[in-house]
Amino acid sequence: MNGNASQRKTSFWTAPSDQGLLISDLSVCKPQSAVAEGPSQRHWYPIPYATEAGIRGVMLGKGELARPEDVRLRLPANGWHAIYLGLYRGAAEPDRPFKDPFLIRIKLSGDRLFDSVRPGVSDQVVPNRAVARYASAIEEFFWKAADLDAHDLIISAATRATHTAAQLSFVRLVPMTGAEVEEYRRASGPANRNLAVQIDGASGSLHHGVRTIEELIEGFEPLRNTDVGRVFLGTGGPGLTYRPTKVGSEFATAATELLTESSRRAVESLRAYRSNGIDLVKERVDFLHSLGIEVFLGFRMGTTSDHPPAHVKSVPMWKEHPEWRCRDRDGNSIIRLSMAYPEVREFYVKLFLELASYGIEGVQLIYTRRPPFVLFEDPVIEDFRRNYGIDPRELPEDSELEGEFMTEGGFFTNDPRLEKLWAGYVTAFMRELRRALDERQRPDGGRIQVAANVLYNAAYNHAGGLDLETWVAEGLVDILVPPTQAYDYAEERHIPVIDYDYFNKLTTGSTCVFYPDLFPRQMCAGEYVRQAREAYEGGASGLAFWDSDVRVNMKSQWNTVRRLGHRDNLSRMEREHGGYLMHELNLIEDWNPSTRFM
Repeated sequence: MNGNASQRKTSFWTAPSDQGLLISDLSVCKPQSAVAEGPSQRHWYPIPYATEAGIRGVMLGKGELARPEDVRLRLPANGWHAIYLGLYRGAAEPDRPFKDPFLIRIKLSGDRLFDSVRPGVSDQVVPNRAVARYASAIEEFFWKAADLDAHDLIISAATRATHTAAQLSFVRLVPMTGAEVEEYRRASGPANRNLAVQIDGASGSLHHGVRTIEELIEGFEPLRNTDVGRVFLGTGGPGLTYRPTKVGSEFATAATELLTESSRRAVESLRAYRSNGIDLVKERVDFLHSLGIEVFLGFRMGTTSDHPPAHVKSVPMWKEHPEWRCRDRDGNSIIRLSMAYPEVREFYVKLFLELASYGIEGVQLIYTRRPPFVLFEDPVIEDFRRNYGIDPRELPEDSELEGEFMTEGGFFTNDPRLEKLWAGYVTAFMRELRRALDERQRPDGGRIQVAANVLYNAAYNHAGGLDLETWVAEGLVDILVPPTQAYDYAEERHIPVIDYDYFNKLTTGSTCVFYPDLFPRQMCAGEYVRQAREAYEGGASGLAFWDSDVRVNMKSQWNTVRRLGHRDNLSRMEREHGGYLMHELNLIEDWNPSTRFM
């Protein structure tokens, strides 16, 4: 890694091409009173280490229960530098992608917001890690580039109710050429902003116990100056919201008896914001608009109740009106409302109109959870009998369609007559929503768009009662978001499922486009590039990323994902990636972790 910055053969986005300035002794951070000699719940603690390649230093670490104060590391450099971080995960193993105990917050002294970073993992239950030697090596990755004149690095523990561990091993500063600085500054442009990120539910932050506006919005800061042009932002469930509402109920006031730790943290956060007159949705919408990013607000169309012990209460509309629930063939309630009832469709329309009042560019309808949205309710049975002379409950099930997205539907049909009838009610809602939105205007005078997360091929959408063909033909939807892969729980792996030919033919010649939702949530940068190329070749106009609040923290992946709108640069990005950059340890404190018995 020795050499002159002007002689680089690799991209600064993925790996340093020379040694640069390596700061490996982090025990010098100030104030020294915040650094203890050994493990402490109130301090950072030093961990001596050495790598096989000859890096020697002192990590700065904290355990999951530790709450040390922020510390500062002087960065003795001037001018533009690429900043690389070395993180050591060690024994802090993630259970699942959403339960990663490792997290550290950092920022430059001139920045307003902290950035949360983690080592790389993969979206698998077993073994759930993308990086070989994760327990015996330091992962190095590009964090960001900046003009470092008179800047310090501020290192912070996660100020949240959930417990996190952190071990920062080193900081590397590599001078940048003028061309590299220009490339970094121009990494985004209007022609390339065709990425959409999904931040589901409470944006991940409420359930961690955040309290300040800065903590609320800092998860969006990594979207600045990227190819992300749209954010699909969840606002709670259909009628149990994380925002002020006159149509539904607010989670903060409806949740009186809290049965889980996650719900307690969320409710306490919501009540703290409310007591200070802060509208969480407005703050996030305003911040994203300040970044030049369009906002689509929405919710999951089928989540109105949950299995006990639930972390949320049932949606009041579902609980108070059992006559409007979906019903299985035996007449039992299903945990969603039925669109066969005009009252339910009107309820949903009013909720979306409330969201439209935030001055957003669009609304998002998440149809990928718990379809179909009509089953065997009285009006459905009557309509089917009138049209076909038989009771639809007597139709046979089609077990071949039981899969990732249909497991809670309660019924799977290969009868096109019933599929058409189900779809008719949902399409009626789509028409009613479109008419209502057309009576509103965006602040810029434009049309409020509709994005819909849908299933991955024709058969599943038809079985789920989703008539995409009619939606597209009538201009009822502007963006379709199908997943690229489904999770096979038996094999504990993701499998490719998307039918690109179907979505390409469906949208060609229309005003509708489709953005494939790339899965798994965590994968190496090279796999992101491969999937992006496949999507664009399949006719996609853009790319979507579900649960991006957990994606943006993995910088070894995110610094590629953020540029995937540059479809002309995919070949170059493919050449950048040779895997994760790992530094094998031969000493941590006074023992060799590479010989650890697993």
